[in-house]
Amino acid sequence: MKIVRIAFFEVQDWEERFLREGFKGHEVKLFKDLLTEEKLGEVKDFEVVSIFIYSRITEEILSRLERLRLVATRSTGFDHVDIEACRKRRVLVSNVPAYSENTVAEHTFALILSLSRIIHDSYDRTRRGDFTCEGVQGFDLNGKLAASEGGL
Repeated sequence: MKIVRIAFFEVQDWEERFLREGFKGHEVKLFKDLLTEEKLGEVKDFEVVSIFIYSRITEEILSRLERLRLVATRSTGFDHVDIEACRKRRVLVSNVPAYSENTVAEHTFALILSLSRIIHDSYDRTRRGDFTCEGVQGFDLNGKLAASEGGL
């Protein structure tokens, strides 16, 4: 098996063990920081770079990663990767098309409920010892239509 040199950027503590175990047998370098021009010296000979949403893969960065063959963004979106520059350099780009779709949907619903029930304002009031209901009754979602259907 060929040993591949893989650099991971924007790594959180909980990911470290998984990444080290998952890529055993390869040279893995983990960075909590973003991929920046200052970090390029440490990974200039790596074949794979994995980033999250804040690191940018630009033409300038690509030009300094001569051995790079794959950019793997650990996100659904890839607008932080210069796809055309990667294509010209014959660098593959991968993303996670179904990243956290349940979590995002649930978070969206939580925000809708928070807005409809004015939860944030109510919470602030109770922290100040104000338990009045005036102005924080909110509204029911029942019967509301999506904006595309002429609602809200």
